[in-house]
Amino acid sequence: MNLIDWIQLISGGFFIVWIVPLGIQSISISLGNSKRILFIDEQLAKDVNEVYEKPFHMTFFAIGGRFNRYCVAYPFIYHRMTTTSKGFRVLMALNSACFYSFFIFWLSVIAERFL
Repeated sequence: MNLIDWIQLISGGFFIVWIVPLGIQSISISLGNSKRILFIDEQLAKDVNEVYEKPFHMTFFAIGGRFNRYCVAYPFIYHRMTTTSKGFRVLMALNSACFYSFFIFWLSVIAERFL
């Protein structure tokens, strides 16, 4: 096995393992109690008031999309957090790693095709 195969194995394996917990979290945040997304907004949004000024900001598809965007952007916005909750930090880091492992997997598939 070469390096690209190992990258595909690790990134694809992590994606397959973590996509179920990520999906459950996304569904529970989108369709569950609004206090969850309000907490995440308070922790990670640059300007909370700007988020809430948009129409339909509390519909399930807007909440789910916002949560997924926070997961993708987490490595760049984690410094905004004020909470000391290690669980929140770990889950957001794992969710972010899941999204990036998906991107890395497909980039390695494309790289393998051309190399």
